[in-house]
Amino acid sequence: MAGANLCVSCAQLPQKDKSLAVASKRCQECKTTFGVTSYGSAFRFASAQPRPFLSRGFVIGVAVGGGLLSFILLLVGLGMWSRDVVVSKAPPVDPKAPIELTRVPEVGVDDPISHNLDRASAKQKVVALIAKIRHENAQGVNKDAFVLAQMERRKELRGMPFVMGAECRLEPQRATSFEKSVEAVRDGMERDQSSGADTAAFWSTYQARSGGQGVQTPHGVAALVQILGPERVGLRQSLVEQLGHSNSLEASRALARSAIFDASSDVRRTALRELKKRPKDHNVDDILMHGIRHPMPLVAHRAAFAVGQLERKDLGPQLVAFLDEPAPGDPEKKVVDNKEVCEVREVVRINHHRNCLLCHPPSVTGQPNEVPGVIPIPSVPFSTSPKEAYGRAQSSGEPMVRADTTYLRQDFSVLMPVVNATPWPDMQRFDFLVRTRVVDGEELKALAEKVKARPADFVSENHKAAADALRRITGQNGAPNAAAWRDAFRVNRDND
Repeated sequence: MAGANLCVSCAQLPQKDKSLAVASKRCQECKTTFGVTSYGSAFRFASAQPRPFLSRGFVIGVAVGGGLLSFILLLVGLGMWSRDVVVSKAPPVDPKAPIELTRVPEVGVDDPISHNLDRASAKQKVVALIAKIRHENAQGVNKDAFVLAQMERRKELRGMPFVMGAECRLEPQRATSFEKSVEAVRDGMERDQSSGADTAAFWSTYQARSGGQGVQTPHGVAALVQILGPERVGLRQSLVEQLGHSNSLEASRALARSAIFDASSDVRRTALRELKKRPKDHNVDDILMHGIRHPMPLVAHRAAFAVGQLERKDLGPQLVAFLDEPAPGDPEKKVVDNKEVCEVREVVRINHHRNCLLCHPPSVTGQPNEVPGVIPIPSVPFSTSPKEAYGRAQSSGEPMVRADTTYLRQDFSVLMPVVNATPWPDMQRFDFLVRTRVVDGEELKALAEKVKARPADFVSENHKAAADALRRITGQNGAPNAAAWRDAFRVNRDND
């Protein structure tokens, strides 16, 4: 029987509901299968409680079941039964990351630090990078000097959508509010780890710690969206439902992102349902059009569906104009610094745990107003507690970043498997965003040849998505090119 011959290590693991596991492993010593949470915390699966045979509930259940079966057979005989009514909808399950995500190129702030290094050596490499950042940022008046220099040193970072200057920094008062919201979310996550699949414990804890403000504040929405982004589908579903209770613009924009980027169709549908109720002056046009232009075709088609469901006829001119643009991945001529270049748009991914210093500068004081977070050290296992990673986490002598300054903002985040991850968890968080970079030389020549070799009737998936959105909002069926749809809109105007 599992658990009867547990080794000392497995016997000390806490017992939790199996639904909390993002992965499972087998102990090399006692062969017990145990679960691992998204934070790398190991736990034993809680055993199901035995039920007495022929209990009162069992007898009642058999009687009720027999009655229902007779009723069902009667309906089937009469031809009145509908399978859609009988078969209940399965609860949302976290879908596996789409296979195309594994093909997305990965970028990093520096060359990866090996997990095979001892703790002291790995930590020293992180400390050395922090010293380099502080030195370069202190050389002039530009606090973002390291980011600019790193883009020059590492070609893969060029064209990343870095936000710098005042736009990437929170004012002290907002930073303090954001830190409190982060702390409230982490407290909720701590409770959630021991509560099974239900999300009530998370939200009751979060609301209590946030003073009941929760999703009503910009900092509350920001903390929730950032931290819950890669979590299980139940939490993401409950998040969009909570966002529906907020009247803030930030909540509307978060719902729009969920409607096109979330991996779960249930979450996307809920986000769209809530988005339909939003005030008309809550502008999410840029998010919807970003989705149409997104280099991942599945995102473009989700955005087209969202435009149709939201009945955004006002986006017609932008959609028509996009049909004249090159598809993502195709070279597009642009003028940069008075020089004509060719650019392509493509998706890249960042290992969230390895690249804290790509998105945030090092912490200076470690005080709450900096929203400090401990940098994970390769060769050192993840903390088992969500509260130890962010908020007021103070770790003597450990390198930290400050989340009151954020250079990059991802489109979405997912947990993905990592090979040879030990002692870090096998499932790690990856953030996905769009890079626009200059191409030249042989790469530009190869891309031009690829475009030239296409058949005359070729239509990119993005342009198909834009045409689909136009059909949805107009009820007309036009060819996927700008000229056809301009004529359609001209006819509409004449008829009006």
